[in-house]
Amino acid sequence: MDEHEELHATVQQLIRALTMSQAELARRLEVSPGTLYSWAVGRRTPSPANSARLAELAERQAAAVAEAARRLSRATGEDREGEKRDS
Repeated sequence: MDEHEELHATVQQLIRALTMSQAELARRLEVSPGTLYSWAVGRRTPSPANSARLAELAERQAAAVAEAARRLSRATGEDREGEKRDS
């Protein structure tokens, strides 16, 4: 896989991982939905600045999901393997 194909695959993966519509993602990145689609299908490559913004958004989303998972684990009294913790 060359560098362009790897970037394309990464952009696709991030778009799928972010739980929002492509229109919402485009709005948050301040690009058109057509631009986002072009990145996703490998027709265009995001600029370094847009790549950084996409990565930052993905990192914030991942942190929010991880925090929600921690809260859920604490609330249910279960550890990550799904076993009851000793209290």
